[in-house]
Amino acid sequence: MLPVLSQSEADLTTCFQQDIAALLDSFSEKDTSSKQSLQQMLGSDQAAFSRASIRVLATATGSAGARYVLHLLRKHNLLMEALADPRGSRREDAVAAARMIPQIGAPLDADLERVLSAALSLPPSVANAARVVRLLDVLEAASPQPPILSVPKRTDELPRHVGSLEVRISDRLHQQERLAGGETVAGR
Repeated sequence: MLPVLSQSEADLTTCFQQDIAALLDSFSEKDTSSKQSLQQMLGSDQAAFSRASIRVLATATGSAGARYVLHLLRKHNLLMEALADPRGSRREDAVAAARMIPQIGAPLDADLERVLSAALSLPPSVANAARVVRLLDVLEAASPQPPILSVPKRTDELPRHVGSLEVRISDRLHQQERLAGGETVAGR
């Protein structure tokens, strides 16, 4: 079973979510007070800020405020972890944020592929399998390409031996690469 947020973590995340959403509603590029407020929240608790930002970006428009929140997450190397962490955000929020972020003008594909590759190289565990599934979901949502494979949406649907997940994902990726290159599956 994956760990869940403590009550205090969940409460702080909800508070940050409400504050970030309110700041984005009144955000102006020229007004430095909103930027300072967002920076103070980030400085006080990066994890809560990251979790709350994903929730806000899930429903955001391509506003200047959303671009600034995205800038802060990228600047402090928090974006990929926030999208990949099944403990920190709901799948629906991470997927919706992943759809929105490229519309704001910040492609995610290469970064997500790098993080996915690193996750696949880790020893098998339930937590890592959940992370891989989340990364695949987010990558599918962020990518303009059609989905390359179908994976379970919940960790209890994962195979009993999560180490085999890496092999199956790798096999499917190679198969898709061959198909994309014009080679047929029969030509293996």
